[in-house]
Amino acid sequence: MTRLPHANGIRIFEYSAFAQTLGDRIWESAASGAAEAGVRIEYISRPSIRKEDVVARLLEQHGDHPCLVFVISAMECYLCHWPPRDSVTGKIFVQPDTGTRLHY
Repeated sequence: MTRLPHANGIRIFEYSAFAQTLGDRIWESAASGAAEAGVRIEYISRPSIRKEDVVARLLEQHGDHPCLVFVISAMECYLCHWPPRDSVTGKIFVQPDTGTRLHY
């Protein structure tokens, strides 16, 4: 995981800002796609609400023809990485971790 940013000229400590830019572009794309289709983005705030049930309810209302009828937004767990410094060698590397992030 450390090689990918280095190969693309991105310093480890700059990776977070780089990733945030990508996240912002994804949000803008989701928002503009929803606006163009005339649908809303609904945030599902509780893990007890099954997204599959929400989709099934929407399919009952709109039918199963292919079109964008809804965008779901929810916090999801994901695998992330953070850059600690090795106390012995002084080198920076990437270590895996888990976190939560807003998904569409």
